[in-house]
Amino acid sequence: MEAAGAKRLCLFHHDPDHDDNAMAAIEREAAQRFPGAFAAREGVTLDMLNLPAVDGIVVAA
Repeated sequence: MEAAGAKRLCLFHHDPDHDDNAMAAIEREAAQRFPGAFAAREGVTLDMLNLPAVDGIVVAA
């Protein structure tokens, strides 16, 4: 991700058997490795051009 210059990483298509606690743990681990990482949530729509900043990281349009 760093080599590609990615600012954000969305984790999706994860195991449906993972509960909220498991997904939160996966999301924390991913964010430790890549601060722009976050996990998608059921029922949430993401506007990839207007994602909110996370720790000062924003998506350039």
